[in-house]
Amino acid sequence: MKINLKELLPIQKEVDKVVIERLGDGVKVDQLILAFQVELFEYFNSIGSWKWWKQNHKLNKERVLDELADCFAFFLAILNKSEEISQLRLGESIIDSYEKEVQDVLTNLIENQEKELEDPMDLVNNWILIIGAAHETEYTISTSNRFAIAIFIAMMLFEDITWEELTNAYRQKSKVNIDRQRGDY
Repeated sequence: MKINLKELLPIQKEVDKVVIERLGDGVKVDQLILAFQVELFEYFNSIGSWKWWKQNHKLNKERVLDELADCFAFFLAILNKSEEISQLRLGESIIDSYEKEVQDVLTNLIENQEKELEDPMDLVNNWILIIGAAHETEYTISTSNRFAIAIFIAMMLFEDITWEELTNAYRQKSKVNIDRQRGDY
């Protein structure tokens, strides 16, 4: 799957602009990273496969994509804010390096998936466990890597999912988020 974060950054910039108009420009990158992490775990919760104590969980593609769209929103907000800081401090862009990192991690996961586990849900649960326990184990995973893993998990859950389908969910959620902000959410 070929990703293109650059095409989505202007959309998130518009969402961020509406939020800033309402709340002010006091959001820091660390706050955005925390928001991304919260949304990532809401995404995992919508998948539910890691809930070994539940026997009746049904995977709902729309709900999963809606939660993944929230991950997209905060990851792109992180990129926009980081880009702004990089341009001010260094006079250079960081977008290409972030996009390459996400693409490289995703490509590596795709190429190595068959070596991991035979059952895709075992692989999904493994990645959820690794991310969920990252501070408890030997793993340290960057936000970019977590974002790439989130996309990879969607690919494992829905075999035929496309970048277009993922980004359409994000685009639709962005419109909802703008409406929410304008409606005193």
